[in-house]
Order: sequence, then C-alpha cells, then structure tokens
Amino acid sequence: MYQSILAFMIFFASAFASAQQSGAEIQFGQAKVLGKGCSQDNVQFVPSFDGRSFSVLFTDFTLESDKFYEYRLCRILVPVKVPAGQKIEIRNMDLRGFVSLPKGSIGGIGALPRFLDKQGRSHSSKKWTTKWVGGEFEDEVTIHKNFKKPVQSLCGQVQWMEINAYIGQMGFAHHKQTRMVALDSLDAAGVIVGSLQTQTCTKIIKI
Repeated sequence: MYQSILAFMIFFASAFASAQQSGAEIQFGQAKVLGKGCSQDNVQFVPSFDGRSFSVLFTDFTLESDKFYEYRLCRILVPVKVPAGQKIEIRNMDLRGFVSLPKGSIGGIGALPRFLDKQGRSHSSKKWTTKWVGGEFEDEVTIHKNFKKPVQSLCGQVQWMEINAYIGQMGFAHHKQTRMVALDSLDAAGVIVGSLQTQTCTKIIKI
C-alpha cells in the first residue's frame, strides 16, 4: 500500500513539472490516461490559455458490440496547481457523442469530473452525468450539465483533476445486431468541455 501511494506521488510530481500551462492562474500538468477503455495515444486534454476551460478529445473511444450489455471507461488524470487562497470550481460541462442502435436496444454516454488530493483520495461528488437513448436511433447525442453544486477542488495546492468518461450499450439477447456508441473527435472539436472558475477559500474561525 505504501509503495503504491509513493509511486502515485512520484508520478504526480514529475507529471506536473514536465508540462505546465504557462500564463494561467490555474496551471495544468501533463495528463495521464488510465483504464482499458482508452489509451494515452488516443486521448488529448487541452486547457485554454487562461486556464478557465478545458476540452477532452478522443480519436478512438468507440464501442461496437452485440452482447447483452457492455461498456467502456476512460480515466484522465491531470495534475493541477491551484492559486494560493483559491479553489477551482467546475460549474458546467458539455458532452458530445454518437449512437447507432437497432430496435430493442439502448446506448448511453456519460462523464464524471472530480478532484483528488496528492494521494489519490477523492473529496468531490461521485455522481455521474449520463444520457441514454433507445429504439432505432442513429444520431449525435449531447449533454449540457449545469451543476447545482459545483465540483470543487481543495484550496491552494497541487492536486489532481480527474475526468472519467463512459460509453455503454444494452440490448435483448435475441437481438444479435451490432450496436455502436462513441465519444470521438472526428471534427477535432472537444467531446467533453468544461468551464472553470476560481473562488476565494472561506476561512473558518474557531471561537
């Protein structure tokens, strides 16, 4: 357990030192892609120059299957340096995917943004944002999510921002037709786009 935490922290330090986003209040390091559903070569994390938004692009995050149920997950970890006395808030997020389904099946896309401390412990919401469609369907699927409670980072320190992406499909066993769900940046546009704001940390005064 100790060795795994130590390795996590060593990677964290090297990833942030290797590629900072210059000129921004919020600084991002080099993204690390985890999970069997995607690979480092097929995912790109692109922050805006001012650090106020980000885009995630996929070149091959697609699921084609005729199984009853199948899904794929992609986990993107980005080291983030938060300004002193400030915290980051993700207030809204947009997703864009494509679904092709035969009759008697459903397909869906989803994402979960959150913040982790240096040891990889989560302290943000674990609620996924998803959208499912069903029936004979072949079209783009989009989600615009305004978080009632913003996804917040810790105050003024280096930590992880984690973006989890999901694609899934399900159909009746006797319908052996291929179903396809994709989060794919065919037109070079962001598949997952989020907006960021900084807020002053509130000091709690003990009496």
